[in-house]
Amino acid sequence: MKLIVGLGNPGMQYENNRHNAGFMALRHLANRYKLEFNKAQCQARTAGGQIMQQEVLLARPQTYMNLSGQAVKKLADKYHVAIADIIVIHDDLDLPTGKIRLKKGGGTGGHNGLESINAELGNASYIRVKIGISRPQYSGQVRDYVLSNFPAEERQMIDALLPTISDAVTEIIRTDILTAANRYNEDAEEKKARAEAKEARRLLKEEQKALLEEKTKPQAAQQDILALDLSLDKTRVISNNQEKETD
Repeated sequence: MKLIVGLGNPGMQYENNRHNAGFMALRHLANRYKLEFNKAQCQARTAGGQIMQQEVLLARPQTYMNLSGQAVKKLADKYHVAIADIIVIHDDLDLPTGKIRLKKGGGTGGHNGLESINAELGNASYIRVKIGISRPQYSGQVRDYVLSNFPAEERQMIDALLPTISDAVTEIIRTDILTAANRYNEDAEEKKARAEAKEARRLLKEEQKALLEEKTKPQAAQQDILALDLSLDKTRVISNNQEKETD
């Protein structure tokens, strides 16, 4: 079983906060696969079912962000979920808004939800799906910043990103974290640059091949002339021999 946790704070007043990006992404994933959050257990709202023919449990901790680890630990113990099968979706201040990064293990970046999970599990090697929310201008503004709503333009960026996040989580389940990270950790500009570099290499190879063919044409022509001369010489020799025999 895969335990997929979206981080956020419960309650309508927090619903559209930057800090609730994990809840937003988990809701989109549940809607895609028609999974319902119809069970309260282990200090979380959960939705069970299958994704890519694998059993999954989606969970929204109801402990508030700073104690998220309590719900994750209880659910992992109850369902005997290995650390490697836990996927945590959360907001990330160090990524630009509208970007995602997939990663296994690592630090917390000061994220209180991750710090709580690390403390409760005693292990940080679970999978993270990071949703960029950017940093505020001043470090002292972080608390108010993450607990404020996305401005309209940024919310549009997050909403546009949700299908990609669901795709990325699905890819983790279908394959593995390394394969999914290789696919989704590139942004559009990086993909474009890589495609352009690949096309440039192809064109260069074609040019080199054409130049080589041009260089070999005179050689081939010279070889044809030599072969023709040899053939003529041979013909003359045969003709002379025939004339001598006739004499």
